[in-house]
Amino acid sequence: MINALQICSYYSSNFYKLLFKELSQFDINSTVYYFAENGTQPGHLTPDVKFSECYGSFDRLFFKKKEDKVLQAYDALGLGSNFDIAHAHSLFANGYIAYKLKKRYGIPYVVAVRNTDVNVFFKYMPWLRKLGLDIMEEASHIVFISPSYKSAVFETYVPNKLKAELLDKTDVIPNGINSLFTSQRPPKYVEKQNDVINLIQVGDVCRNKNQAGVIAACRDLEKAGYQVKYHVVGKVIEPKIGKMLAKKGAMLNPVVSQVDLIDFYRSSDVFIMPSYTETFGLSYIEAMSQGLPVIFSIGQGIDGYFEKDTVGFAVNPSSPKSIAEGIIKAYNSRVSMRNTCIDKARDFDWKKIAGNYHRIYSSVLASEAKW
Repeated sequence: MINALQICSYYSSNFYKLLFKELSQFDINSTVYYFAENGTQPGHLTPDVKFSECYGSFDRLFFKKKEDKVLQAYDALGLGSNFDIAHAHSLFANGYIAYKLKKRYGIPYVVAVRNTDVNVFFKYMPWLRKLGLDIMEEASHIVFISPSYKSAVFETYVPNKLKAELLDKTDVIPNGINSLFTSQRPPKYVEKQNDVINLIQVGDVCRNKNQAGVIAACRDLEKAGYQVKYHVVGKVIEPKIGKMLAKKGAMLNPVVSQVDLIDFYRSSDVFIMPSYTETFGLSYIEAMSQGLPVIFSIGQGIDGYFEKDTVGFAVNPSSPKSIAEGIIKAYNSRVSMRNTCIDKARDFDWKKIAGNYHRIYSSVLASEAKW
């Protein structure tokens, strides 16, 4: 039995629950330290999740002050040192806690590098970059969610003298999708009776997801004589963008069940989400599981996971022309790419991913035992 401390301020995302459930099948007992801002409603928590709302919004402006409060909350929960390994699910906000616990108790840790780490902390907080590198150095293993983020960090922020050491203990491991999407192969493709291009996007309605860029691309395509329908399924985070979508004729749908989501995918031709920044994007893989080619941004999300132009097309999110070209290429490839998309999606099974983490945990603990 491996007793693992999961340091996870993102626990409200359902896919962490799926990961920890699958880890238990490998005899890994996970205790989750879930910390959040004051006023957070955590929802239903199981006994293995230790929750604390321990800092205010103002504390976010002062990284170490906020993190010290998170450490104090850890102590108040009485979590202590009784863990074989810690897994920090982000480099800065979670990794700093693992880094401090290693200094205090000697608990080895695995750390993940996510969107916020790359596009907020490293990019806009240069005074914290050395700390990020220190956390990576002290980690027993580093996990990037996508190849593009691994490249971005090593090419931009890791000095040459550290690259070999850090690369030697680095893996790229994606997030997984719910087995509901992969358990049944979608029905055989039926050739359409019209030439309408049905686009689907699943994600928050906000600037980062770039619905405005898709609308601009659709307008260009319509001027060129194409018929395009654009469905968006997601929570409206920025009402201004929601109003723009309604005004421009997009079909805006609220968050739906995963069963209903499968129906949306199956009634569409192309999945499109040219986000400005994207750690991974589970909805790309969900759409692939239902046979859709996908459009994603260069250097973001799933870019780099697959051979070029095999499951979809990378576009420049700042260029409606690039997005429009991607739409046409994906639409024209929807039949030839279909089986490849379905088959590749099956690699994102949580059982396989949990097995990879079990391998890493076991390797770290075996290495520690030698000392």
